[in-house]
Amino acid sequence: MITIKDIVRGAGASIATVSRALNGKEGVSEETKNHVLEIVDNLEYRSNALARGLKLNRTNTIGVLFPEMSSQILKFYYQCLYL
Repeated sequence: MITIKDIVRGAGASIATVSRALNGKEGVSEETKNHVLEIVDNLEYRSNALARGLKLNRTNTIGVLFPEMSSQILKFYYQCLYL
């Protein structure tokens, strides 16, 4: 799995700079941001959603419990939520 440290090594920048570039924060030159994003594309980096959720204490996930799936209306709601 590719980590942010791999991007740091490839970009020759600090973890803070790479993090700011990836998160669209200010304080990173356009040239550096483009270089970091090029490294990200080359390495096919994908952020770890679980790690991000733990760090931010937010997962942006909704849990829904249905009593049974035999009801057509519940199946409809499930299909709407799944999209």
